Amino acid sequence: MFEISELKAKTLAELQQIAKSIGLSKTSQLKKLDLVYQILDIQAATPIKEEKTSENPKPRVNKPKRKRVAKKVVAEESIVEDLPKPTSEVVEKNLHQMQTPLQINLLKNNIKSLFTKQTEQKKSLQQLVQMTRTLQTKINLLKTRQNQFIKNRNHIIITTKTIKTKTNETQIMVINTKIQILNSMELLKVKVF
Repeated sequence: MFEISELKAKTLAELQQIAKSIGLSKTSQLKKLDLVYQILDIQAATPIKEEKTSENPKPRVNKPKRKRVAKKVVAEESIVEDLPKPTSEVVEKNLHQMQTPLQINLLKNNIKSLFTKQTEQKKSLQQLVQMTRTLQTKINLLKTRQNQFIKNRNHIIITTKTIKTKTNETQIMVINTKIQILNSMELLKVKVF
């Protein structure tokens, strides 16, 4: 079994070899201190084979069985109401009450990951808010362009109507002038003959 001081004294490559020998995978992604704690975790979880197979097994002593202790039944609602909401200060206070530094480091890492996830969620929420704002401005721009298009279309319709009426007026004027010319020609014919 390795002690924490021994592991900290070793290089990262040596730690990676130790981790591979005890069955850890993905050790290349870990930092040195994280790797040390992972090795210690594995050691704590799996007892040494030599301890299991000792030469002189201890004789089993029959102890009297304990009596069951009846637990008090408490409503779940009262338990939930009595519990304080976890904050970073409460978590830090509880961390210092734990016994092993390994547990403290694991909880600290969990807390850090929770806070980083929370900040990432805040950032993504801010990005979504920014995107909705830009989309809203684009929608407003499109609405103003649509209104301008409608105004231009109406203006074109009105101008085409005025052009039509003016062409009709000019046609009428042309016809009137033709009539006048014809009338004057008839008058001239009469005078000439």
